[in-house]
Amino acid sequence: MKKINALSALFCLTIGGLYLNSASASLITQVNSVSGLGSQANFKIENFEDDQLSSGIKFSSSTGTYRAPADIFSSSNTPSGKYGLTTNSYPDPISMTFTNPITALGLFFGNDDSCCTNNFTAYLDIFTDSGEIETISTDANMNDWTDQFIGFVSETLITKVVFRYGFDGNEPLHIFLDDVRFNTSVENISLPGTLSLTLLAGLGLLSYGRKIT
Repeated sequence: MKKINALSALFCLTIGGLYLNSASASLITQVNSVSGLGSQANFKIENFEDDQLSSGIKFSSSTGTYRAPADIFSSSNTPSGKYGLTTNSYPDPISMTFTNPITALGLFFGNDDSCCTNNFTAYLDIFTDSGEIETISTDANMNDWTDQFIGFVSETLITKVVFRYGFDGNEPLHIFLDDVRFNTSVENISLPGTLSLTLLAGLGLLSYGRKIT
């Protein structure tokens, strides 16, 4: 009987690893509305209407962030209230880090003023403990209102999200964001089914190769 050796098992495990890498591109699903995030029961919302920020999330930028009035940065139009968050200088992306990893986030953005730039794209760079795994984007509608939503749901645990205007954050506009939603109750995330089966098959072949003579 032909012997199945460790090399064959290693090949299967390698294929499993390649599957994991290729699957990473599909771990993030972009959504274009609050409802796309799913049930809001386990979400917190930071609307910047007071100086007491929600626990579980930290906002930062290289020049600092501050609560800003919507009548200056967004033609008084926001999803809720009269304030949002901006930076002390531009171009300056805003980083969001989390006390506990999340699997969904969404926000509204504005200050997309056609007086200062041509059309641009807004981006969310999404990170795990291992580094950046994906970037999602949407084109600004240039009406200067905080009326556009960008968000995602994830099949893996997210530790940081960076929001920026333009390629590499190079648009000459202050970021203005509001109503940041992030989930606070994260269920256990298992490996994709196909990957799990592949890894089990590889381990089985490894054991099989040792036993057959």
